[in-house]
Amino acid sequence: MTQLVKSSARTLDILELFAAHPGDLSLSEMVKQLNIPISSMHGLVLTLKTRGYLVRDPVSLCYRMGPKFAQLAAVHSTYVELLAHAAPVMDRIGAACKEAVTMSVLQGDKIVFISNRPAISIVQAVNAIGTSLPAHATGSGKIMLAYLPGEEFERTYPNDKLPWLMANTISTKVELKQAILEARRRGCAYDEEESEKGVWAVAGCIRNSAGRPMAALSVVVPVIRVQANDIQYWTSLVIEGAAEISSKLGFVTSTE
Repeated sequence: MTQLVKSSARTLDILELFAAHPGDLSLSEMVKQLNIPISSMHGLVLTLKTRGYLVRDPVSLCYRMGPKFAQLAAVHSTYVELLAHAAPVMDRIGAACKEAVTMSVLQGDKIVFISNRPAISIVQAVNAIGTSLPAHATGSGKIMLAYLPGEEFERTYPNDKLPWLMANTISTKVELKQAILEARRRGCAYDEEESEKGVWAVAGCIRNSAGRPMAALSVVVPVIRVQANDIQYWTSLVIEGAAEISSKLGFVTSTE
């Protein structure tokens, strides 16, 4: 078993102490509560203060929770709301198409899966929650990139060459720009064995009240089960499902 990093564990102990006792605490009180040497505590608290997790009262010299706590709480609340609104939609789509349904979020140049519903078949393609893939190689990534502000896209992809996964993977920024323009025009994006051999997917973008891409909803199918007459149906399911979740999050088309 990998040994725990003492400084990291102590930092978490401090954060958990403030979460349990949201009032002001002095350095000596923290030392007493956590049994951490004063020299180590001083450095840990200074780091947390510098990063905005703690603030120091100039009069009492005690510490309290900083603005970073509120930021993290807001993000957590947002994801809880997203998952709650998405759950019935994902259940409905999964029941309708009998294939795997996933939801992912964009983190830099990757997507991370945060929810899924498996297919009813033994042979299926679904990514475990917490796994990630290069955004440019997935339908979910491309449809979220399609609604990302231009300057953020450029910061995310400063180089022209992109990591190559499969024969069908987009390999340049120029190609990616063309793909996301087309995805925005259609309202969906496809993954045609671009992230993994034998896997096909279609994705729609979930947007927040400001119109920013918040997540992507997708139907993921083994290529051996992809039939031309199913593609339009799966596509309509994810576009309509993503629009429904977006609406529940406060997005309206007029914000385009």
